Amino acid sequence: MAAPTVEILRWPAQAGQREELVAANRPCLWVLDAGDLPPAIGPLEDWARVGDSERDVHARV
Repeated sequence: MAAPTVEILRWPAQAGQREELVAANRPCLWVLDAGDLPPAIGPLEDWARVGDSERDVHARV
């Protein structure tokens, strides 16, 4: 079975898409600029910062 596709979106610029993702049970990685506060995340969400290492982002996906 293939792993689900993880949406990679900018927080807070694309936060309006969050309800749709949650309703569809789709995982999401939120990408934040330096200094932005991360959102409270649900079970299918995680976050990373712009400039995080590729290894760290891959682990979060």
